Amino acid sequence: MSKILLVEDSGMQRGAVKIFIKNGGHNVEDYENYDLASSALEKFQFDLCVLDIETTGDKTIYDFIRELKTKKSDVPVVVLSARIKSQAEKELSELGITEFLWKPIRENELQEVIENQLKK
Repeated sequence: MSKILLVEDSGMQRGAVKIFIKNGGHNVEDYENYDLASSALEKFQFDLCVLDIETTGDKTIYDFIRELKTKKSDVPVVVLSARIKSQAEKELSELGITEFLWKPIRENELQEVIENQLKK
C-alpha cells in the first residue's frame, strides 16, 4: 500500500481527492498548505505527492517541490489545477513535474495517473 502526500487548500476538494486516493487502496496524509506539509517530509516516507498549484500560506508549490527534491529526489509529483498559465507549467516542468490534472478532478482519471506514476 502506497503512502501519498496530498496538499490542497480547499477543504471540499481535499476531502474528495482524499477519498479518491483511499478508494484506490492507498494511505494518504493531507495538508491545507505547503507550510504544514513541509513537516510531513521529516516524519513520513511518501511514494507520491499530489499537489494543488495554489494554496494559502507562505510557501509556494515551487518552494515545496525544491525542498521535496532536495530531501527525496525520486518522489513523483502530480499537480492539480483549475487553471495553469503556460509560464507556471514551464517552471514546474523545469523542476521535473510532468503530470498535471485539471479540476474538477475525476476519480478514475486520478487513480489512473497515480497508478502510472507509482509504476515508474
